[in-house]
Amino acid sequence: NGESFSADKLRVLANALAARHLSVPQTHVMLKVFTFSGDRLKALELMAPHTVDLARNGYQLFDAFDFSTDKEKARSIIERNS
Repeated sequence: NGESFSADKLRVLANALAARHLSVPQTHVMLKVFTFSGDRLKALELMAPHTVDLARNGYQLFDAFDFSTDKEKARSIIERNS
């Protein structure tokens, strides 16, 4: 089912991030792998601590989210990790 598939993708992402760093463009590409905003937010939570240029370029991630409420949640995640 879809929920299981999303959980699997999040699990793979979490394992792949161990001791790795990402740029904002790489994080953006990875966010687009997820269909649903809720999953994108979960993925951003996982990737944000590993995104080295988040403080400077994090605003570029907002367009990965369709709804203003999700953009605000993304902003909060970015601010917490910048």
